[in-house]
Amino acid sequence: MDLTPRWLTLKAASRYSSIGQRKLIELVEDAKIRGGQRRDNGNNPWFFDRDSIDKYMEGMIADKSMAFYRCERKTYLAGIDGKDIR
Repeated sequence: MDLTPRWLTLKAASRYSSIGQRKLIELVEDAKIRGGQRRDNGNNPWFFDRDSIDKYMEGMIADKSMAFYRCERKTYLAGIDGKDIR
């Protein structure tokens, strides 16, 4: 049984993801992750969907892996002497 809460506070989401608090808010505003502000007691705390953070992080890893692959391929295709061998 998974006891990790689905919805995280701003502080908990930042600790969970290692993403800064301001960046998390920007990601919600840009609709890259799910979250929002509750309208209670006048302090309007932020909350974030843990699953959408996971999906965002998985996408970042995939993007970085492809960027690394493209960089490695370009280096390989340049050849040892620096001349393009394509």
